[in-house]
Amino acid sequence: MAGQTSKPLERYFSTLELLAEVPAGMTLVDIAARLDLPGATTHRVINALLEAGLVTRGVSDRHYVLGPRARRFGTATLSGTTLEDRVGNIVDKLSRKLEQTIFIVRLTTHEAETILVREPASGEAIVHPGRIMALHAGATGKAILAYQTEAAVEDFLKTPRRRFTADTKVSREDILAELSLVRGERFATCDNEMDTGVLSYATPIFAADGSVSLALGTCGLKSRFSSPGRAEVREMLIDSAAEISRRLGNAA
Repeated sequence: MAGQTSKPLERYFSTLELLAEVPAGMTLVDIAARLDLPGATTHRVINALLEAGLVTRGVSDRHYVLGPRARRFGTATLSGTTLEDRVGNIVDKLSRKLEQTIFIVRLTTHEAETILVREPASGEAIVHPGRIMALHAGATGKAILAYQTEAAVEDFLKTPRRRFTADTKVSREDILAELSLVRGERFATCDNEMDTGVLSYATPIFAADGSVSLALGTCGLKSRFSSPGRAEVREMLIDSAAEISRRLGNAA
């Protein structure tokens, strides 16, 4: 592949393409060997990609994987219209079952943007397309943040975090503890943490490589969200998210 990686820009793209093919990550030595590049050149390429957020460290400091910025390329082209065409009927079905607002959000930089919403028959929608969800407060935000790399989470924790209500968790310790719970259940809760009196649940939508840039959520007034119960909502959301993932071609 020496001829293909002779130009600087080509080296960067070839490295990203290679890491996309190996979700578990690769060492510097492995990357250099696969791309037929000198070790020093590979080191410079990786360092540049690390600084740009396109690559991050994997299971160890010696392994490199695609960073959140690179993974966002895959979801950045997903518009509400695209999702409507491909998974709209799944969202419709879930909204009818729960009789609550159902929505999908997409990771941007340090927040999540709502890109598809299905209002309940009552018309009492709390979320609208374009609404921004805080990664530390919204259920969909937590569902995404919990599955980012350790480096990406640390990067987020360096940013200011708004306290929307008295129940919003903003400390590093509280957020990390919450993310651990989310990973344990594959399910996130926002109880009065972004909007007073509103209860929201969410689950991640996994890509084939196990990364997460999308989340499926539901929300409603807490006073009217008593049935079905939390366990049943969790099961329905996880099942629907898995179906959405398959529909988007993300089945592992």
